[in-house]
Order: sequence, then C-alpha cells, then structure tokens
Amino acid sequence: MKEQILILIAVFITTFVNAQSSNFEISGTIKDAETGELLIYTTVFQVGTVNGTTSDIDGNFRLEIEDKTHDKIEFSFIGYETQVITLDFEQTEYEVLLKQATIEIGLPIIPGDRIYAQPHNEMVNYSTKVRPQRY
Repeated sequence: MKEQILILIAVFITTFVNAQSSNFEISGTIKDAETGELLIYTTVFQVGTVNGTTSDIDGNFRLEIEDKTHDKIEFSFIGYETQVITLDFEQTEYEVLLKQATIEIGLPIIPGDRIYAQPHNEMVNYSTKVRPQRY
C-alpha cells in the first residue's frame, strides 16, 4: 500500500513539474510601420530574463518562452523606437511594426582660432610650423 501511494505521489509531482515547465513558442514578422519593409537582425528578448533572439534575413523571429511569469517581449532595432508587447498566451503568431525614431540635431558650432594658455610655449609653436620632411 505504501509503495502505491509513493508511486502515485511521484507521478503527481512529475506531472505537476512538467505542466509548469511546458515551453511556449512565439513567432512572427518584424516590419517598418511606415514602409512595411522587413527589418532584419532585430533584437527580440523576454523582459526580465536572459532569453532572446534576433530576426532572420526575412524579418522573421522565433522565440521559446520558458518562464511564463515574464510576459513582456521587447523589440529593438537601431534607428527605431523600442517596442514592448505583452504576450497573450493563446496567440503564437505576431506581426510587429516598429516606428522610426526621429532625432533633432542642433546647429553645429564651429570654434574660432585656438587660443593656447601659454602662447609662447615652444612645443606648441614648433608643432604648428610647416616643415619640409626628408624621406
């Protein structure tokens, strides 16, 4: 009788552990929101974990979700705004549209002539002279 109870407990624990550790896989395509162009080598990772991947040359990604408690996925690509989506564990296929990031650059500042703290510094004066070189 004790053996049957121990076997039953072992089966129950094994089933419970396997149910908790069942992996979930998502996949999809990453595109530019304006042009619809596929974005290759976009970084895709599960927020709060070290689990991640990149999109392939066709803009497709596939990511195996090992920890369902972390349900946010982050997509990032140079020149685009980072996007975070919350997983719906009933949906396995996603189409992600990234918006281009706009950066405003100010006017360039061109400094005037250099002013040295020690204008009579021998090394500074020597380095600014044009000298013929022997080869």
